[in-house]
Order: sequence, then structure tokens, then C-alpha cells
Amino acid sequence: MNRDELLKVLKIMLEKLSLSLIAALIMSFVIWYMVPVNSLWFTYIIIPVLAFIFFITIFYLLGKALFLDFYHQEKIIEHKTVQKPSTGFSKQMETPTVARCTQKQSFGVSTENSAQKNEVLVDNEKLILPKELFERLRSGDEITLHKAFHSGVLLNVHLKRD
Repeated sequence: MNRDELLKVLKIMLEKLSLSLIAALIMSFVIWYMVPVNSLWFTYIIIPVLAFIFFITIFYLLGKALFLDFYHQEKIIEHKTVQKPSTGFSKQMETPTVARCTQKQSFGVSTENSAQKNEVLVDNEKLILPKELFERLRSGDEITLHKAFHSGVLLNVHLKRD
């Protein structure tokens, strides 16, 4: 793996780390709130130890494959054929209820204001690609997918004719 691909795996690993920390803190707070013990021992020793155990367990379960990818630095390179590139628009406001909540009109939303998804169907698998690469694709083009070995995270996509 090159530096950019390692940084991508590290970024996802850090996101899982923060998610694990938040989940562990919430779980320990729920235990502290539910158990009717008002001792300092319980509040200052048991709850932080439980939070740490929850944090380590959750992070291990969420980030084991990413840590293995970061440590071993192996990747899978797959050559696939583009079946159908399609530009999909996701409507941000589809119902009048959402329009009332956000104080905006839901009718007459132009396609320039809505989020554009550059989806590609590759061997019966949907991929969302960057706009620059998407604009160069045609049906039948060969692309190269670089995926992390253990977690399967999509690291890079290259057009084969480049």
C-alpha cells in the first residue's frame, strides 16, 4: 500500500476509535445511572474501569480488520468491467413534512442544488466514484479496484485505458 492508501485506512480506523469511545462512555453512563449505588468507590473506580473495558472491546470488534490492514499493508487488486455508469440525484427534500421542519419549500428543487451521486455498476456491485473519474467512464471500460485485504475497504480506482 502506498502512503495515501494507508492514510485512508488510518482515517477510517480513527473514526471507529471515536465511535468506540462514544459508545463506551454512553454504556458506562447508563450503568452509572441505572445502578442505585452512591459510593465513591463505585463512581470513581468501577465506572471508569467498565468504560475502559467497553472501549477496548468495542474498538477491537470494530477495528480488528482495519488494524490488520494497517499492520500488514496488503491489498487486493481486482480488474472489473463497468456495466452501467449512471448519475443519480438524491432529493434532499421529498416530503412536505421535511419542508415544514426545515422551513423551505419542497417543490421546485432544482437538480443543481441536490446532491449528485456518481454511481457505477461494476460486476453487479454499485460503486460511488469521484466526479473526474466518473466523467471519463463508458459502459464496457475496464477499471482496476484496489481494496484492503482484511477489511475490504475500497482504497483506489483506476481506469485501465489511462
